[in-house]
Amino acid sequence: MESLGHYLLRGRIALPGGSATEVYEGQDIRTGTEVLAFRPLPEALPTQSLPHTLSWIDREADTWIAEIPVGAVQTSWLAGRVEEARLVQWVKQLLSVLKHAQENDIPVGYIIPELVWARGSRVWLAGVGVANPEQKWDFAGLLKTVRVIAGDGYSALPWREELEKHLTGQLDYT
Repeated sequence: MESLGHYLLRGRIALPGGSATEVYEGQDIRTGTEVLAFRPLPEALPTQSLPHTLSWIDREADTWIAEIPVGAVQTSWLAGRVEEARLVQWVKQLLSVLKHAQENDIPVGYIIPELVWARGSRVWLAGVGVANPEQKWDFAGLLKTVRVIAGDGYSALPWREELEKHLTGQLDYT
């Protein structure tokens, strides 16, 4: 375990493509709050927050800290075990994050199941505001994430084709 101010950093989450940015799960030792730490990010924390995103709560040295809601779990832990109605809610929420990010020119460089946290009918995306030099908005990552969460049932989803068309630019958001 590594210490960063009053945060203990545990396991590292691997980002795709050998990213220079590292992400660690951790905990605030003062409050017990679960957090994610993104580094190195020398820029100031983003001031704008979007619905369905993890909130940036602190900056330590060159590390941005995001708070994980109490009781939320990584969607990678739920892969293949989410009923369709809940998956629909989550996908709508994630699509709204990307839409708002595009409208406000906020990068969403990495979307992987380990950066999507869920509790009940709510879902939160971590790392909104962290740039990826290869892409500004990770539409392909969102599609891969939905496939992982849906598991074997992905091909049977009635709205799968529309989602794929939207995320590949063949269909607009509406």
